[in-house]
Amino acid sequence: MIGRIVLAVVACSQFTNANAQDIDTKLLTQEASKNMAQEYVTCAAFYAVGARCFAGDKDPSDREHMQRAAVLAMRRAAEYADKVGINLKDTIESYRFEFNGMAEKINTDCQKLEILISEHGERCKLLMSHSTTNLN
Repeated sequence: MIGRIVLAVVACSQFTNANAQDIDTKLLTQEASKNMAQEYVTCAAFYAVGARCFAGDKDPSDREHMQRAAVLAMRRAAEYADKVGINLKDTIESYRFEFNGMAEKINTDCQKLEILISEHGERCKLLMSHSTTNLN
């Protein structure tokens, strides 16, 4: 009888540990998805500010590339946000906040775009290079 109780206690503790690990994994996955959504939102805003700065260029290729990157980043942000129950309205609001903050940071002076490039350029380039959809 005592042997069965010990086996039951051991089995329950292993089951509890397995459940705790599953819960930890789910929480980490949710947190990672939230972080990825925010990273993509930030990059979408960065590329959109860049596209706005290139709006007056005679050669539209830089502006178009930045616009495509911004759209793709927002798609990815929405996908990650949706995985954790963040609605599209909140994702768009986060984008607007990021966009306005970046525009304000350079005082809408595109000569200061280098400030944003130094803060976000490499990280966004890396993030977008791991995206599954090509920018072209």
